[in-house]
Amino acid sequence: MTGAGEPGRQRRGRGRRPADEVRKHVLDAAGEPAYFIAVKQDRTLRRRADDALRHSEARYRLLAENISDVIGFYDLNMNTIYVSPSVHRLQGYTPDEVIARPMMDHLAAGSRELAVRVLQEELEIERSGRGDRARSRTVELEVLCKDGRTVWTESRITAVRSQAGALTGFIALSRDITERRRVEAELRDTTRTLRTIIDASVLPIVALDLDRRVMLWSNAATRLFGWSADEVLGQTLSMVPDDKRAEFEVEGGMTRKVAETSRTVFRGMEQNLIQTDVRTIMVTPAP
Repeated sequence: MTGAGEPGRQRRGRGRRPADEVRKHVLDAAGEPAYFIAVKQDRTLRRRADDALRHSEARYRLLAENISDVIGFYDLNMNTIYVSPSVHRLQGYTPDEVIARPMMDHLAAGSRELAVRVLQEELEIERSGRGDRARSRTVELEVLCKDGRTVWTESRITAVRSQAGALTGFIALSRDITERRRVEAELRDTTRTLRTIIDASVLPIVALDLDRRVMLWSNAATRLFGWSADEVLGQTLSMVPDDKRAEFEVEGGMTRKVAETSRTVFRGMEQNLIQTDVRTIMVTPAP
């Protein structure tokens, strides 16, 4: 027979402290209670630990609920164990809706293949004994949204391990990079267009940096001077006349007459340029 004592009994000189008490009655030969044994356990340390745990959980919950990036925890089968509330802003799904479906169901077809390949590579690294606690990798994945759209995310994936070091899952920190990819695509398109225009020009087009290294060499420049782009890119060529080189020097952190560079090099005057066949030609500026 057991009974619970009253928690918080007075201790001499120490005031009231929370305690758990368990009593066990000891019976005599006639089966009547003769005395009881009481075991009392101080709950102060446990209560402090519980309070510290609650405060820690509250801080992490506050962080997870207010961060714009999405935090996800996945097992080795890529099932979602946890996802932060910010997933609703990214995909339109609630965390429960995301957890209810396999992680692969939230990816576009091409990104599913990439995710499977990354998982296989990471598991192979583990099997080979080359696993590293500090190891992480970053991948770009196209994610499906609830309204039918897709967004691109950059996800940094880090292994989760047990105390013994065994791989138990992955944590992914993901952010929306849709706009960044759009700008990058537009920049690539613009670069291709400019490259096409430069290559189609009948006039030689050459660009030099401040150290007079060749940064751009058009097809027309190859036809005129004889050097291919592979031969001159990154090389220093004496294409600027000695009496004009001062205009390309740096003074006080600012270049002088930068806006006039193209006219100075290509159209501002007649220049002697050395060809690969050792002949010297005169380049006359357009009228």
